[in-house]
Amino acid sequence: MSKPKVKLGKSLKAKILAQLYADLVHEIAPAQDLRSLSDLEALVPHGHLRLALLSNPAMAALLPLLDVKVVPAELEDAPFRMLENGILSVPSAAILDPTTLAFLLRWAVELKRLLGMAEPATAVAKAQHFAFGLYSLLPSEASRQLALDLVPQQLHNHLTTPAVDLRDLNTPYIQSLFGYGSADHHLQAAVWECDSPLERILTGGGDSRLLVTGDNNLNRYGVPPYPRPHAVHFSSSTASAISDHGFLLCEKLRLDLQAAQIDRGLQPADLRELLLANVTAELRRSLALSAQEADVCVSPSGTDAELMTVLFAVAGRSQQGLEAILVAPDESGRGVKLAAAGSYFDDLSATGYVVKKGQQATELPPLTVHDVPIRDASGKRLSRQTIEMEIAARSAEIHSRGNAILLHMLLSSKTGLSAPSTDFVTELAMTYGQDLDVVVDACQMRVPAQDLGAAVRRGWMVQVSGSKFLTGPPFSGALLTPASMRKRSERLSKIMASAPAVGHMSDWSAPFATTEVAGAATSGLGPLFRWIPALAEARLFENLEVSLKARCFETFRDIIAKRIAQSAFLKPIDEGWFFDAEQDSSFMKNTILSFQVVVPVGHMKQALNEDGCRKIFEWLNADMSDRLPGLSPREKSLVSIEAHLGQPVALGSHDDGICVLRMVLGARFFNFVGYCGVESDHAALHAEIEDAKRAIAKLEILAANWQRLEAN
Repeated sequence: MSKPKVKLGKSLKAKILAQLYADLVHEIAPAQDLRSLSDLEALVPHGHLRLALLSNPAMAALLPLLDVKVVPAELEDAPFRMLENGILSVPSAAILDPTTLAFLLRWAVELKRLLGMAEPATAVAKAQHFAFGLYSLLPSEASRQLALDLVPQQLHNHLTTPAVDLRDLNTPYIQSLFGYGSADHHLQAAVWECDSPLERILTGGGDSRLLVTGDNNLNRYGVPPYPRPHAVHFSSSTASAISDHGFLLCEKLRLDLQAAQIDRGLQPADLRELLLANVTAELRRSLALSAQEADVCVSPSGTDAELMTVLFAVAGRSQQGLEAILVAPDESGRGVKLAAAGSYFDDLSATGYVVKKGQQATELPPLTVHDVPIRDASGKRLSRQTIEMEIAARSAEIHSRGNAILLHMLLSSKTGLSAPSTDFVTELAMTYGQDLDVVVDACQMRVPAQDLGAAVRRGWMVQVSGSKFLTGPPFSGALLTPASMRKRSERLSKIMASAPAVGHMSDWSAPFATTEVAGAATSGLGPLFRWIPALAEARLFENLEVSLKARCFETFRDIIAKRIAQSAFLKPIDEGWFFDAEQDSSFMKNTILSFQVVVPVGHMKQALNEDGCRKIFEWLNADMSDRLPGLSPREKSLVSIEAHLGQPVALGSHDDGICVLRMVLGARFFNFVGYCGVESDHAALHAEIEDAKRAIAKLEILAANWQRLEAN
């Protein structure tokens, strides 16, 4: 079957994204053009209205999908009106609140499109479900109140309560309001995941780390479920806000899946299966692996991939015990050590179960986990030889007890360290043979993709994530396993059936997915949708010239390293850009700069501990201009910047160790510079450098005013 061409524009970046999208949906959706933002003036001729739409990040990203002409109007009895000639009128009162305006327009466009595909009752039911999801995302009480003021009283319950009583949607009032006739139709399909706003899909199918709270719609890592173009982003070791083009691709995917369900009668489970097959195929392709060489399990996060790794390792041992060796769990993820023991790492599972953190995820006995540090008590990096000697000793002890070994190889920690070496692990694998399973933790994705493919071909499992270097939205993970391990599928299926809170076999590519028992639950779309922007950045990054990427990195590194070295408040540790990696010339590994923050306390200066770093991390990511009165206009402008860096990491022991923040480069940095055009790449790189300088300047103002901020 030939693949359709999806036109996203004329640029090289657009062509690459279009080809990726066609590869992902060629069995789901026909070819379709997207409008260019250059068409926006014709679609929204009213200047003030157009400006208001562009000032809402989610709406601005979705404008290429707009297929109606939008005008403001004085509406007193409806949230919007669909007029003749493809004109949609929205309340002029909403123009001063872009968030509420975007809510009404997205609701109206969703309803208009659904009425063109489905029976009226079905269309309105789905649109009302969509509207409820959008309303619940309105970030402030003022926006929510304005929305209710602009929506007739008869619809208030549909916005403020999740349940939609379909009988209420067949009243004459609702029919007249939305412009359809007598509802002598039976509802053809219940609402499903693709009838929700994209923001809900992107935060679905995960644990509490994805929950957004407060008036800013940020999760606990400081990231919203939609683009955040006004912020400074150097946080790709932790989490990144979704890009504009990533958000657009995901919304197009939502619409195409929804249309395939309505127009073609395809079942949601079948559509998910098709999408999973194409996502896993793209993951394998990006690592230079074939379907004959590797299988893929898509997981909600890298930590979920760790828990799946444990179950997969257990599935290879019918009677023999298993013990895990974990390298620097404090530098791989907060929940990794719990997951490595086969335990839940959150009180909410990715499949929606309320569980208890630390409790065993299956009836299987817990694994013994052996920590191997990568730093000493003071936070100083240990030599690779020291680390490998410790691993060798632990492996011998485990084997002497007659147990098998699950060895974790860490490729790039939170501060850019890796251990043990490939040569060492290869030698260990030869020593212990079938009694050793190796898993490569490459969730930071700061190594060449072909190296990870080579690891799978060695017979090792590999964990990856799309939400670190690849700068996809939080969280997305995957476990790749070599084809030689397919004999474990039957036992894995039985283990998974006893642990529904962990995941489902429907998360696996074929042939593992074929072991799904009849009637078994199916995972949602969230993890797959979160991989789409990551895969887009990966393909864009892959197509850039290596020399251009290296030049961008070296220029940025030299300028920012010098700027930090001059700071009285920042103290870099001997890693990242200041560390010459052993036997590794790849710049990707060196894209994490870790530094301490030093603040005045009385007449002395001291480095912030983890609690202090957490506070300054959150202040960096917020407008602090109201918290620091009396600043100069320049300083006030700087502290108003929302700068998102890598979250704090505690290194070494609690008493003797240190805590660092991190400035991190991800794929989107290189793609932003590399695809802005030959005439503009220097300007784009300069803009990124200046953003980093502004973030540093804000950090210095916060550090200088530490005692003042702590006092209030």
